[in-house]
Amino acid sequence: MTSATFSKIDNNQIATQRQVYGVACHFANIASKTPTERYGLTKVFNAILNKHYKDSDSYMTHGEATEWFEWDCVPPQFMSLIKKPKASTVKKTAKKSTPKGKATDRVDTLEKRVDAMDTKLEKILEILSK
Repeated sequence: MTSATFSKIDNNQIATQRQVYGVACHFANIASKTPTERYGLTKVFNAILNKHYKDSDSYMTHGEATEWFEWDCVPPQFMSLIKKPKASTVKKTAKKSTPKGKATDRVDTLEKRVDAMDTKLEKILEILSK
């Protein structure tokens, strides 16, 4: 779409989803410092914009979209909705440490079971071979 036809669009016309996403990208470019942060913030601002207009039972208009594109800062009403992730507090699960004695006990138990099964199989083989 050329800029000549873009300026002729009625300001009260509902903005397309592409325009909403464009505004979200614009806000993310302003608020981010790195490309990965910009990528994440684009998704966040898109969700914030969609929620904002859904909660107010209205839609972003073409006039609002063009106005948002002219802003050099993110509106505080949207910036306040961003929740910064806290420092990752990964809970370390305590590994069950098995003392060496218990590990050898398990091996001994398994060896006994295998030996018992071998003897049973040998008895079955003897019966079948008769």
